[in-house]
Amino acid sequence: CHPLDDKPNPLPRRDGGWLVGALALGGVALVVLVGQRDPAPELNVRALTLARNPAQVDHAIALLRDSLSLNPDQEIAHFNLGWLLVVRDPAAAEKHFRAAARLVPDKGGVYFGLGLARLNQGQSAAAAHAFALECLNDPRFLASPWWREPAIAATRDASATALADLLRRIAATAPPHML
Repeated sequence: CHPLDDKPNPLPRRDGGWLVGALALGGVALVVLVGQRDPAPELNVRALTLARNPAQVDHAIALLRDSLSLNPDQEIAHFNLGWLLVVRDPAAAEKHFRAAARLVPDKGGVYFGLGLARLNQGQSAAAAHAFALECLNDPRFLASPWWREPAIAATRDASATALADLLRRIAATAPPHML
């Protein structure tokens, strides 16, 4: 039959389309029958809901830790756990903020949280460096009202120096046409 003919082709085409369809259907059936739902997202959502209530923060922390034990590569769990621990256990909070930054380096607020965790450990120079990273990552942080807080304001000069150093290092590695 010619493609421009109006007559239907008397012989059906056997191009293997049925095989592809059967394999796809088999794959879907296999996932439905054998696959398991990832419990980590549900644990994270429950933790964030509980964290709103100060009386439930310990339970929220436990749920985020459970979630991370299932999958340690979750930026959202590390980030939120860092914020829940920033005052009560700043060393642990620092580890979680660092993990979140490793997973999503341009996450807004992650270096600020890291700076607060370091500040709460008495590491003002390291806090200033983290605040400089936050400024580099999110320039709006330069005008943040957080700089009026006395403990953070005390790092302003060191943070500005660290930011200037970071910018110089970036400029030294940037191709000439980008400057």
